[in-house]
Amino acid sequence: MNRIIRMLGVDKAIRYVIFGKIISVLTGLLLIMLISHHLSKDAQGYYYTFNSVVALQIIFELGLSTVIIQFASHEMSALKYDYSERDIIGESKNKQRYLSLFRLAIKWYAVIALLIILIVGPIGYVFFTQKEGLGVPWQGAWLLLTIVTAFNIFLVSVLSVAEGSGLITDVNKMRMYQSLLAGILAVSLLISGFGLYATSAIAISGTIIFS
Repeated sequence: MNRIIRMLGVDKAIRYVIFGKIISVLTGLLLIMLISHHLSKDAQGYYYTFNSVVALQIIFELGLSTVIIQFASHEMSALKYDYSERDIIGESKNKQRYLSLFRLAIKWYAVIALLIILIVGPIGYVFFTQKEGLGVPWQGAWLLLTIVTAFNIFLVSVLSVAEGSGLITDVNKMRMYQSLLAGILAVSLLISGFGLYATSAIAISGTIIFS
């Protein structure tokens, strides 16, 4: 597969995206089978609803990552990163704008992470409390999912700046590893009887890989 992709002239950055998507598709198919086998009908309802509620983070994010990537790319075109000195070299005004963008991204995504904990977490708790009669232990899994999702979205600020700075190959490589680790975690948790905790696999793997 790798040789075929190289023969087609696909560069490393795109290669990592392709491998990541393949891993995600294969893992997704395996998870569908494991979920139906290891979770009750009620637990399956919680599993898929967990993911739907967490998707509310998109409302808070509002496509800001794309904007950050574009602005970081614009400023970095006049700058250069010195790996030996671990410093950014270039015009002072471009450097200041670049650093200001980075600080803004950090602050904004910190606010988003906090909103997820303070708004999405409680909303989910109230919603799922209505269904407690089903006898599915969901509280611990929901708490974990809320926390790791918040931290994971905070890391988007750093990744967006890095991607806009030209580190696309490195970011895509880490995302591929995230997909692989998420699949391993989700499968392991489902097989081990920690069904609903598997919903946190993607966020946990992102926290591990990108931290």
